[in-house]
Amino acid sequence: MSDRWVICLGAGRSQISLIKNAQLLGCSVLAIDKNSKAPGFDFADESMVESTHNSNNIIEGIKGREFCGLLARCTGGALFTAANIVKEYKIPGVSYDLANIATSKSALHKFSLDNNIRVPHGVKVSSGKEFNVNEFSDQIIVKPDFTIIGKKSITKVKSFNKHEVNNAIELALLSSSGNKFVEIEDFIEGYDCSYLSWMENGVSSILLTWDELIGFDESFNLFQFGVSTPSISVAINQSKKIEKVIENFSKLFPDVCTLVAFSFRVDAQGVPWLIEVHADMTGDLILDELAPAATGCNFLLEITKLFIKGESSQDLNLNNDFITKPAALLYKSKADNGVNDLVLSEDDIFLLHDKINSLIKGTVLEQKRFLDQEERL
Repeated sequence: MSDRWVICLGAGRSQISLIKNAQLLGCSVLAIDKNSKAPGFDFADESMVESTHNSNNIIEGIKGREFCGLLARCTGGALFTAANIVKEYKIPGVSYDLANIATSKSALHKFSLDNNIRVPHGVKVSSGKEFNVNEFSDQIIVKPDFTIIGKKSITKVKSFNKHEVNNAIELALLSSSGNKFVEIEDFIEGYDCSYLSWMENGVSSILLTWDELIGFDESFNLFQFGVSTPSISVAINQSKKIEKVIENFSKLFPDVCTLVAFSFRVDAQGVPWLIEVHADMTGDLILDELAPAATGCNFLLEITKLFIKGESSQDLNLNNDFITKPAALLYKSKADNGVNDLVLSEDDIFLLHDKINSLIKGTVLEQKRFLDQEERL
């Protein structure tokens, strides 16, 4: 057992790969989870049964020990626990302010407006009575303000249809919002893309880009059926505006050293609108399956190095484009028991998208057979 210790905040299925990678780097791992039977405990060197939301108990429980890193693949209240641990041990990771705008859509909206970052028009409400249709365009997006599960209970409805609006608000409030508020935004025609960046000393390094393959079902609920990399924004020369937003954003956090995924809606004119910021090491199998398929390397291992003091990040080639091949990941179907997620690759991004379109036409989008977010990482 190594005398270099790393904390893994959470010990679910999605944390197992983090625990193993930290051990590959010669570290011992203390895993923390409220579930005494969490599968990650079987791989960790030491376990602590405690809620990842209970920051005070965790800080007290690890008092007097030395840690060289924190792996926090988590969202919601656990991100604030991560911020407290980072502050206590002065190790790479999220700050409290960054955790706040990564979990609350309304906090991100205010932060962006205060710092001249373009975001869709939006308001935070606690009921349909607070919604003013005159403030919005014909179509709106209703989503939980404080995210518990990503891509959950996000609905596109007509702003003038009071019944649809109220139903969407109730859905977001009852099932997915951690603070009993809902964020309502103007819907922008375009496509969704994300840029993964390592932020350090106010400087951003883009590590990976991807497009989120999404649709809306007959109940107007958003569902995601896959991801593809690199983002189409790179191929059609719309990336410079996006990178400029990320560069300006990073300057506002000069003391933060962490991984951040920025999600944008790019409109028909190629203008990027910031819609979400994630500081949770991202899910959806992005780092576990998509990135390795495109780069040919253990991408998650290289990311893990960045979070551990004393590890070298030279292999990651920060700020260099090391994507070797366009790749996509289509999530498996509920109906296809035992069938793995489908990984696609092509030499050209446009050929890749042609292949995706041929596979989903008349089947995926119409039948909506793909796993919900909570059933994946």
